[in-house]
Amino acid sequence: MIESLRNFELAFIDEFAVPGKKFTAAAFNAKVNEGNAKFQQAIADEKFTARRPVLGNLKGQFDADAAHLRSKASRGKITPALGTEMKNDINKTYDHALGR
Repeated sequence: MIESLRNFELAFIDEFAVPGKKFTAAAFNAKVNEGNAKFQQAIADEKFTARRPVLGNLKGQFDADAAHLRSKASRGKITPALGTEMKNDINKTYDHALGR
């Protein structure tokens, strides 16, 4: 489940952290809503209650990443390094969540 969430978030960054791409709030919001639903479902389905806070933390990170990306994209401030940096941070966060 955690790997599925990681893959979703990395694809989200690939889709919206594109320099020069026109920011479309409706498409962005739809993808954020999809992500929120995935995280909420993962938390609800998690049988090990000790893992739920980890999933909650990952959702909080997704929310923060989405807000940061929305801010940058809506102002046309996406740089090639931004997506790479965000994906590196996401991978570190998920690796930590998986105990790697």
